[in-house]
Amino acid sequence: MNTINQLTFRHLKQNKRRTLVTIIGVIISVAMITAVTTLGVSFMDLLQRQTIANEGEWHVLYKYVNMAM
Repeated sequence: MNTINQLTFRHLKQNKRRTLVTIIGVIISVAMITAVTTLGVSFMDLLQRQTIANEGEWHVLYKYVNMAM
């Protein structure tokens, strides 16, 4: 394992520009995934709150119940 680590660090030092571009790419990718996930969750929460405000907070809806009982 030590040999692999030494080889990896040597290549990272030799290719500084590629290493920097790769690190920046990973950072941007993680930020984009986080932003899209946060946007999706926020939108779902907005829809849920609007439905509760418009139609009420129902857990069960009984249809076709005979009221004479």
